[in-house]
Amino acid sequence: MAGGSEHDQKRMDRERRRSRNRKLALGFFLFVGVVVVLESPLARVRHLAVTGNRTVPAGAILADLPIRVGASLWQVNARAVEQAILDKQPMIQSVAVSLHPLQGLVDLKVQERHVVAVFSHDGVFYTLLNDGLVYQQVPASNGFAWPIVTASIAVGVAVGKPIPDTFVANLCEQLGQASAALTENVSEINLNAYGDATLYLNNGFVAQCKEQAFASQLPNIYQAIQYFSSRGYQPGVIDMTGAAPYRYTPFTPSTGKAGSP
Repeated sequence: MAGGSEHDQKRMDRERRRSRNRKLALGFFLFVGVVVVLESPLARVRHLAVTGNRTVPAGAILADLPIRVGASLWQVNARAVEQAILDKQPMIQSVAVSLHPLQGLVDLKVQERHVVAVFSHDGVFYTLLNDGLVYQQVPASNGFAWPIVTASIAVGVAVGKPIPDTFVANLCEQLGQASAALTENVSEINLNAYGDATLYLNNGFVAQCKEQAFASQLPNIYQAIQYFSSRGYQPGVIDMTGAAPYRYTPFTPSTGKAGSP
């Protein structure tokens, strides 16, 4: 009986060694396979693509990347790529990095900031982006391509920093959402201390609305102007800060300002 037990023990030891060796061999070949895949040209960046850009050239965006064609796809740090672009390109608001291993493609989907207004402060003009960032100081002009924004509350303005007036920042966001075909006929917007926006339009009409409702109210403003104009009303002030029906007040002949209807 003792001899049989010893024989069985030896057989079990051999089986364990064989099993261990098979596992070691399998692990080795798996390791080699992984190394081959990682070092294969198919695992390299073969294409870099930029989508969503309108004013910033793709070449300028790609020049700021911490990766190049030929780099390993597995070493692409999406967060580092995103931050590198945002640090170098102030007109880029966000970046989404997508990897497509089968195509060897790194796709960069960007969303740009864009100028929506010119802020007038102490006789100096600054362009404002759609997120409220003060982009740059610009010389006085007789014909800006964007509405001039003024505010009743004095604020400190610094290029490269967000506009500190919350109402102005909200208005910039609203302007970014509005159609350019509608905003191009707005020459000036004044914001009071309560967030009421007074719009001066190129056709001579003046309209009032809440800054947080600017984008949604702008089409209604044009409809109201068309309504009053079609009934023979001359340019005046249309108060749209409340619910319809909206109040129209004509300008007084002597001052050109709103008077009694």
